[in-house]
Amino acid sequence: MILVDADSDEAVVEFNDKKMTLSLSNRISARFIEAKVKTVSIAVNNSQQYITTAVINGVPVEVLVDTGATMVAISSETAKNLGITTSAGKKVEATTVSDMVASTQVVLREVGVGDIKMSNVKALIIE
Repeated sequence: MILVDADSDEAVVEFNDKKMTLSLSNRISARFIEAKVKTVSIAVNNSQQYITTAVINGVPVEVLVDTGATMVAISSETAKNLGITTSAGKKVEATTVSDMVASTQVVLREVGVGDIKMSNVKALIIE
C-alpha cells in the first residue's frame, strides 16, 4: 500500500494499482487524543492479600488479585457459576507455585474492576 496524498480530511492510497480515497470517520481522527489514565486502588487485607469485586461477563464476583500472575485464573466451580463453558476452549497445563494443573484457556467477553474494563480477556479455567 502506498500513500499517494493526504490532508486533514482524507487520504488517497494505492494498492494493487487501484487508488482509494479514505475519509475520516469517528473511528479515525486527524488529531491524537491521549487516553485518560484510569486507576483503581485495592487495599491489602489482614492476610496481605488484595481482594476486590470484579465484574466478569457482567456478573460481580469476589477475586484475589495476584500481582505476579500473567493470566486470569478461575476455578471450574466459579466458571460454572458465571456461565462460562470450556467446550470451545484450548486444553493446556498451567504452572502454579506448587504444581502443574490441567486447565482450559478461554476468552472472557469482558472483565472489569472499578472503572477499568477490558474486552476479550484470555483466562484459564483450572480443572
